[in-house]
Amino acid sequence: MSIEPAPVRFELINDDQVRDIATVTPCGSNLIWTRANVSDKRLTWAQADEACKACRIGGHEDWRLPTRAELLTLVDDTRFDPAIDPIFHCKPNWYWASTPYAPSPGVCAWFVSFLSGGAFYGFRSNDGFVRAVRGGQ
Repeated sequence: MSIEPAPVRFELINDDQVRDIATVTPCGSNLIWTRANVSDKRLTWAQADEACKACRIGGHEDWRLPTRAELLTLVDDTRFDPAIDPIFHCKPNWYWASTPYAPSPGVCAWFVSFLSGGAFYGFRSNDGFVRAVRGGQ
């Protein structure tokens, strides 16, 4: 009995961008991710949102903060510390999502951990890392 290798999920576009070939958006395109963090520093939610909007990687101006659901598609349950495909340059820490926390949407938003792969909410004034995405939503 032979075991088939897992299908390739991510495609390196260049040193700065990764295409998620498994996620097709409603308009028929794939999500494009920044390969590395948008900032080397931890940012508040508002700073993370602005950093994504200001991102110009690949000459594109439509980068944005990903939703919680989008970030969770990057979690690799077979990995830990970091829980993400090694194609990404990733600090094993919390990353901001654009998704507000429903009981307190003006004060809290979701994080996704690339240390363990979990998701949790936190105050928007907390600091987290940020990865930008294009397409979808």
